[in-house]
This record gives sequence, C-alpha cells and structure tokens, in this order.
Amino acid sequence: MVVLRALLLAEAFSGNTPSPADPYDGGYARHPGLTLLHIVPGLVFVILGPLQFATRIRARYTNLHRWCGRIYVASGAVVGVSALVLGVVVGFAGSTETTAVTFFSTLFLISLGLAVFRIRRREVAAHREWMIRAFALGLAVTTMRPMVGILTALAGLPFSEALGISFWLAFSLHLVLAECWISFTRTERNPVSATVSVPSTSRFP
Repeated sequence: MVVLRALLLAEAFSGNTPSPADPYDGGYARHPGLTLLHIVPGLVFVILGPLQFATRIRARYTNLHRWCGRIYVASGAVVGVSALVLGVVVGFAGSTETTAVTFFSTLFLISLGLAVFRIRRREVAAHREWMIRAFALGLAVTTMRPMVGILTALAGLPFSEALGISFWLAFSLHLVLAECWISFTRTERNPVSATVSVPSTSRFP
C-alpha cells in the first residue's frame, strides 16, 4: 500500500492530476508531502518492529537492537505527529475520524515516550510492554481497511461512516489484543519468558 500510494503521490509532485481509487485517497493526494512524511516512516516502523521483538537478535546483537530501536522510535514519532496533522487536514469521515485519530495517535506517542523512559531507567520488562502497545497501535491501520470493506459490503454503511467506525474498532481491537498478550507473557506470571538485560553503559535501546 505504501508503494502504490507513493506512486500515486508522485503524479501530484510531477504536476499531473492524480487518479485516486476512492475519495479518501484523493484527500491524501491533495497533501502529497505530508502524506509521504507519514507513510514512509510508517513503512520503516512496520519493518523494524518484528526485529525489535526477536529474542535472538536482542541477545546476540545488542548494538543492532539499540540502533534499530533509535530508528524505530524516531520513525514512530514522525508517524504519530503526522497522523495528528492528517486527521485534521484530511478528516474525510468528519469528527468520528478526527477524534479517533487524535485519541489513538496521542496514546501511540505516549506509549513510545514511556517505552524510552523505561529503558533509560533499565526497566526492561516495562519497556517491552510499552513497545508492544506502541507496535500494536501502529499496526492498527492494516486492520482498518478490511473493516471498512466489511462494513460497507455487509452492513451497507456509506464509505465515510464506515471509515470513522473502523478507526475506533481497529485501534481498540489492537489495543485489547496487546493488553491480552502483555498479561499472558508478563514476567512475574510466566517465569519462562526471557528478558534481556541492559548493559550498565546502555541508556537507550
């Protein structure tokens, strides 16, 4: 989706009139620079996320994990801030979309900030939990699109209404699943769960 949308936005930069697949894509096409600022770091965030949770990489390649963590957090911060702006600038589904984007983007940025704060205090378990929340929220947009299709096809809702509802459903679902996974794998409840210690010289993942 990032590649396809980037190709569409390239037409806008070249001065041609984009041909969006739907009016929602058209809203992004009117703001190509801001959209690219959102989706390109988003792609980096999605690619690096699984690597950050790989136990073997954390254990064997501590420096790689730490540097990827810096890029991961920086990309996530750009994604979160640009999402807040896009939610107001595009706002295709009205207040339902804007309020959902504002709420969950803020929660996403708070999760990233607390993850950094916890690892600087060498609280690895808490750092892991906040990273899981941030990653789950960051992936919610991948669930939102299918939900829009389901609501429009099965429930017969207009696209704009289905979009606004899908924002709330997708992000809420991902947050609930993240909390369930955190509760299931929490160290004190599951001693088998591996935790990688942070060297005393490390102040950031």
